[in-house]
Amino acid sequence: MTYAFFKKKACARFGDILRVMVMSVVSLVLASLTVACDDEDKAEVHNATLYDIVEFVAQDGTGTVFALWRPDAVKPVTLTTSSPVINTSVVELGESVFLAYTPLAGEAYKPGAIEVSAYGTVNNSPLMKSPTEKLDGWDSEPIYLMSLWRAGNKVCMRLRMTYDTAPRMFSLVVDEATIGDEYPTAYLYHKRPADVPNFSRQYYAAFDVTSMWNTPGCKGLRIRVSNSNIPSLDTFVVENPTPSEAPAELKPGDKGLHWSKKIIKFVVCLPDALIQLSDS
Repeated sequence: MTYAFFKKKACARFGDILRVMVMSVVSLVLASLTVACDDEDKAEVHNATLYDIVEFVAQDGTGTVFALWRPDAVKPVTLTTSSPVINTSVVELGESVFLAYTPLAGEAYKPGAIEVSAYGTVNNSPLMKSPTEKLDGWDSEPIYLMSLWRAGNKVCMRLRMTYDTAPRMFSLVVDEATIGDEYPTAYLYHKRPADVPNFSRQYYAAFDVTSMWNTPGCKGLRIRVSNSNIPSLDTFVVENPTPSEAPAELKPGDKGLHWSKKIIKFVVCLPDALIQLSDS
């Protein structure tokens, strides 16, 4: 009996100690949460820096306007700055740039004011056309494609290619024989003058396909890519955001008939270095 009594007593004391320990831990947790909340209330809020391909729309003494097209969006998100930020001797109106910026309202991908910290040039080029027989060799030098999307009247790409300071053939070229189709076929033509081994680096490209979108009856564009990333993923379809249902007669000089006279042009692929803006 005595043993039983002490056993009960010991159990009771152990239970009291355990309850005290639990309450102490709970109190410490609550106290730490309170301190954390207080610290959080006092902490400075920092908005995240976003990185996007945007279109340079306008600029004057009061600021710069960019159009941000989310993939396959019908309308762009308009972003504005309180002072001019683009060097117009480097970037022309209508071209795309790689922009590092912070939304001043703290909400991503909403129209409004932004603060630009840096921007980088990308490869801007119009869609070209070529006879079928001159497209031979379009896939002779694959590229490592990471993403492809429609941004308004442009087809944008993020990719890796072999670095080379020499100009190369790098164009999006539509097969003339398919222009009358609902989905004409275009090829990403990439070829260096010499196959010199070198390291690869990341590039961005923006191809203006307005001429295709303005072609009556065009519902979209089928794009062929020699893709070393996923070789089986070599065909992409982008939709025309404003297709013309009924083919109409276009006179020479109408917007839908504007094509580059060069079938394939040599271009110097631009690096992905950012142009930093000063704090002043």
